[in-house]
Amino acid sequence: MRGTWARRLTGVATTLAIATGIGVVTEPTAAAAGYCTYRNDWASREDPGGRNAVAVLYRCETTPENYDYRALFVAEGEKLILEDRWTDEAEVASNLFVYRGRDMIDSDYLRGARTHHLGTPDGSGDIAEGLTVEFRVCARGLQCSYLWVYGTA
Repeated sequence: MRGTWARRLTGVATTLAIATGIGVVTEPTAAAAGYCTYRNDWASREDPGGRNAVAVLYRCETTPENYDYRALFVAEGEKLILEDRWTDEAEVASNLFVYRGRDMIDSDYLRGARTHHLGTPDGSGDIAEGLTVEFRVCARGLQCSYLWVYGTA
């Protein structure tokens, strides 16, 4: 029972942090292999109604600003930028899903440190304004962040 309430309170704290634009930092778990995760989202100045978002994996003895792997969704132009600052033979990657309301309309697995321009199954080559993008950052061969982050096209 105590664990259930702790999870609910953690979920409420996470929701409040995201709603107020405060990033969320988590401590490592046994599966995290010394990596901590960070996520944040914020209103896009260039794309009214859009929300940029970021997911980060960083070594716990450092800070999120000194990240090793990062996935950054940019609402203007609907792109996901993957960055890898660590020469450890692991490749940065991301699982990404696009939603219209509660319906998933597209999913992608992107890898490699570069800018990925996102498109949808309708062939438009663009994610329509207002759709939600859900993603996380991974270091292939090491781990994925267990925090999912949400942006808006």
